[in-house]
Amino acid sequence: MKILSGLIYHESNTFNPFLTGLDQFVVREGEEILDRFASTAVFRQAGADVVPSVYATAFSSGPVTREAYEYLKARLLRAVEQHSDLDGIWLHLHGAMLIDGVGAAEVDLLQAVRERVGAEMPISVALDPHGNLDPRVPELATVLRSYRTIPHVDQPEIERRTAHHLLEILSGKVQGGAVAHSQVPFVISGDIPLSASSPLSDILAALDEVEALPGIMDASFFVGFAWADVSQCGASVVVVPERPECAGLAREQADKIRDLVLERYREFQFETPTLEVTATVDAFTRIGRAPLVVSDSGDNTTGGGAGYSTVVLKEVLGREHKERVCVSTIWSPDSFLALRGHSLNDRVRVSVGMDHDEYSRPIEVEGVLKARGDLLGYMSSAKDKVGNTCTVTVGNVDVVVTDRPGSFVTLDHFRAAGLDPADYSVIVVKQGYLFPEIAELAGQHVMCISAGATYQFIEHLSYQNVARELLYVADRVDG
Repeated sequence: MKILSGLIYHESNTFNPFLTGLDQFVVREGEEILDRFASTAVFRQAGADVVPSVYATAFSSGPVTREAYEYLKARLLRAVEQHSDLDGIWLHLHGAMLIDGVGAAEVDLLQAVRERVGAEMPISVALDPHGNLDPRVPELATVLRSYRTIPHVDQPEIERRTAHHLLEILSGKVQGGAVAHSQVPFVISGDIPLSASSPLSDILAALDEVEALPGIMDASFFVGFAWADVSQCGASVVVVPERPECAGLAREQADKIRDLVLERYREFQFETPTLEVTATVDAFTRIGRAPLVVSDSGDNTTGGGAGYSTVVLKEVLGREHKERVCVSTIWSPDSFLALRGHSLNDRVRVSVGMDHDEYSRPIEVEGVLKARGDLLGYMSSAKDKVGNTCTVTVGNVDVVVTDRPGSFVTLDHFRAAGLDPADYSVIVVKQGYLFPEIAELAGQHVMCISAGATYQFIEHLSYQNVARELLYVADRVDG
């Protein structure tokens, strides 16, 4: 039994003014990529020969360039073509990856694979619940399943689950196919639905009940990815039957979950205080439990923000602070190059900001070069170096400048940059909802409603391909 495995993963934000090139991806090939997949142990335990194709992932950002995509696609297809005796294919994709001039990467990839292996080859796919699932994806896959957790902590579990289902299909225990897809007519900010909170927790419990039904393999709710101006933007439900004769049951259950979502979606609200920029910095003096972690939510690089906004930095540096503050991370390549020429502990003066638009106006920063380090990657590449950091201390404020867009999504991200998160009473991060280690670190959390490519109140964004009546409006800011 021979199974091909691979991952091509990116969340593409059409409101980000920059395209994503190949240099922003962590790309690996060969046997080493198999150690990155939880599916590998499942396949090997079953005695399968696992064939590596390509592993490619990047921080969420603008749509991917055609050149970068064709390079990655070619690596996957080359592996498919080199192994004409494959029994099955396992892929980890996103669901909201967009290619400049092409559209949905998942559709293009799966169509290209199908052209080479035919309609009968079983293909099992793990997906992100923030996918804007094009209805052609479930038509091209044999079985698919999204993660259940937001923030995402169950990717390994879903990789294993989709691997087990592929093995069940290959053994003849189940057949899959005739996947039911039901579109949910609304678009919601990706930072609002959290899996531990109602109503999403109740919707997920209903999915568990569907999966317990005889004849059903998998049930997924895709909350969608709001910051993509594409016709398929929005939520959807997918239910996978065990065999074609269960297709009617799958369709019935997909529509049932869709109706539940529509019944409950008005209950979706922010789980954390939401403050405008000035009020956010005012809150630095009213910390109940340190550290106060602030999400610079409009420039959230885990949701495709550019990572270059200096709006919050300007407000922070315009005040005197008794508390220690870390502002992370500002993508400003020219500023980084200027800092790189200095030694640690040098007095430095540098203009931070790319001056690309009103959100990235340069801020004059004068202080001491405190640290140099590595910028680590994202999700399954959180241990990979993807760029470099320099940190300048200005009074009680540390400003982290990077040569690539990024975000400190784990404690190791601070350490790799030469910083200790325990040193700070306030930490600003380029996130919306907090990633698990940062959430655990936080004594308090504030969602700063800043402007940018991941602006939370999506009804104010300039959509051209999404009907405005579909845009879900949450409660306003708290102060």
